[in-house]
Amino acid sequence: MIESDKGYLYFIKDEDQFESELPLQGIIGKVKYNRQAIENDSDWTAGKKHGDKSAADRFYQKAWDITKTEALGAVIDNLKNTLFISIPSSSGDNVHPITLGENLAKEFGGKFVAGETCFDALHERQSKYIPSLERVFYPREYKAIDIDHLRKLTEGKEIIIVDDIYTTGGSAGAFIRELARNGMPIKTHTGYFGDGRLRVDNRTLGKLQKTLKNAGIKIRGRELAKYLTRKEAENIISFINIARSEGHDIIGELTEKLQRISGNRAV
Repeated sequence: MIESDKGYLYFIKDEDQFESELPLQGIIGKVKYNRQAIENDSDWTAGKKHGDKSAADRFYQKAWDITKTEALGAVIDNLKNTLFISIPSSSGDNVHPITLGENLAKEFGGKFVAGETCFDALHERQSKYIPSLERVFYPREYKAIDIDHLRKLTEGKEIIIVDDIYTTGGSAGAFIRELARNGMPIKTHTGYFGDGRLRVDNRTLGKLQKTLKNAGIKIRGRELAKYLTRKEAENIISFINIARSEGHDIIGELTEKLQRISGNRAV
């Protein structure tokens, strides 16, 4: 370990050696985007909230950049051997991941599977109704419906996970872990918007470890980070720092919540 000028401890070990099923970086259409402008788009709203497939198709045509298709193809070994799987919609109404996955599979000559046909979403609350900093404490849960059928579909395939927006990446992280739990590691992930960096990097890990230590929370940051996305780890850091600055005694309650994260998400 080395210490930076800001006092954070960073691990100098190669990031690729960090124990996690999550990829370091996906291929995302736009990392920086105007959320208000998107939500004001009638095609986005119809595809997101009302399951309107025609609207979702129109949104794909105007939102997806062909250069991102090329970037995705560059990280895949055999384009025709790809299997795109959309992350199941918690509401059952969002068809944007399905539309994006279908179109990319068509571009590559690969296959597509709608996540809803293979997985049940066990969580009840939709992420959009949970404050961003608190979403990590309400884990997304997915369970394969027919694991034998799913293994036949994925056997020998390069699996690409598809979502519309990566906010904290919690849904993608949970979905990828469920696939890994059943012996189906993914190649990469893609989507329209958000931060494609899912795996906790060494810099964020160092900050997490120091924050936990300073707060008196006796949980190993490296162990906890196995079950987090990069943004979730950042949100925990912010949550702790805000609570401490406001003088809240959070050690007991937060320790319990963080222990539940590693317990619920263990592979």
